[in-house]
Amino acid sequence: MTSRTPSRRTSARLLVVALGIGACTTTEDGPVSPGLQAAKGGGGITVTAADPAFGNQGESGKQVRVLGSGFANGDQASWQRNGVADPKIQVLSTQFVNSSELVATINIAPDASLAFYDIAVLSPGRKGGIGTTLFEVTQATAVEGTSLIRGVNENGEMTGIGPVFWSPSGGLEIVAASGSGWDISDDGLTLVGGNESPSGNAAVTWTRSGTGWVESVLPRDPAATAGHAVAVASDPTTGAAIAIGGIDTYTPKRNTVLRLARLWLRSGATWQRVVLPGTSSAFVNDLSANLIAVGYVGTGAAVWEPDGVGGWTLTVIGPATSVGPKFAEARAVNRAGTVIVGVLNSVAVYWQRVGSTWSSAIALPGGCGTATGIDELGRILLRSCSLGPSWRTFTSAVVEPPYSSATITFLGGFGDRTDGPQAWAMSSQGTWVVGSAKLKNSTIGAYWNVF
Repeated sequence: MTSRTPSRRTSARLLVVALGIGACTTTEDGPVSPGLQAAKGGGGITVTAADPAFGNQGESGKQVRVLGSGFANGDQASWQRNGVADPKIQVLSTQFVNSSELVATINIAPDASLAFYDIAVLSPGRKGGIGTTLFEVTQATAVEGTSLIRGVNENGEMTGIGPVFWSPSGGLEIVAASGSGWDISDDGLTLVGGNESPSGNAAVTWTRSGTGWVESVLPRDPAATAGHAVAVASDPTTGAAIAIGGIDTYTPKRNTVLRLARLWLRSGATWQRVVLPGTSSAFVNDLSANLIAVGYVGTGAAVWEPDGVGGWTLTVIGPATSVGPKFAEARAVNRAGTVIVGVLNSVAVYWQRVGSTWSSAIALPGGCGTATGIDELGRILLRSCSLGPSWRTFTSAVVEPPYSSATITFLGGFGDRTDGPQAWAMSSQGTWVVGSAKLKNSTIGAYWNVF
């Protein structure tokens, strides 16, 4: 893996982190930028909100409602950073609606910084007003109709809560009346997840049939009370699903739940259930192309590897060093089965194969709580990242080799200044990242095209 010079996108994002951003207020009296003074008192201009509160790089002719008070005919809106109009967001026109609303038409340059912007209202001969951090330039795109996208392939076909299927060409489809999609095969014809069945929550597949989907319940232990499918491995040539990872769930006594790791292997037109080693509570989170499974057993990160004679061996690579459930957890593995990412001690980490063993956990930068994905170029998806400034308590990011603070790209959201996006998975070449973000106080599915 080689070093990478930070892009303007990454550098701009880091600049935002370094500067910090305050709350949405009017500033004190005094010059802010040429022709603008901030409002003070009841007779001035206030700028309180933008609708929508976000836009994507390269958008043109985008109309944004600027909300506040004290507006007058002839007032002009301005997108600013650090008190100066930003040339990458061009205001084509400002239309006066009433004293509490303007409509600005803007162009966002393809290389506009991924950041929050202030919106100022300039008023000839009067005090102007400015609202801070009201508008975000982002890479995020909303997926209407679901609160979370969990799985994606390199074609941009996705699945998530609903269960739903989404594709760039066809948009959103409701797959079933209830349940959740967790992963999708490379050919886009098989979804895996969980759904209600007559005997309780079950691990299921949904298979494309014409324009619809056929649900099939995966085999489970008769003693199990529920199950769930979480990950799918695909044939490298055809893209068809060949293996599924997940759990059987047991309730040995009241208020006690035991989850045990399982695989289901394709056997003709059916699926064969495989019991993986481990008697403590366990979970399979991901599968490599050569059927290495990763997850956790008890409080340790776990790897199950084929033993060559039809079984799997268990290795705990991230043993717990203090009290706490799932203290170490493997969340994803690359397709070659040589790099695993996850969490240890509430820090995002990765493990590398060294010969026939695994390295100790290596911490990743960015102040992130877990790593949730890795592509074939070694780019790692990070979640629960703390940026430092108070305007966003957590967010998600992608870090590239050699895994330094200079190679991080933080993901934008939909203008929410408190809760950042939650990324769940990335496609094999890193073209697509999926998860969720806040939009007008609701959580909605989202995707990002970062690279």
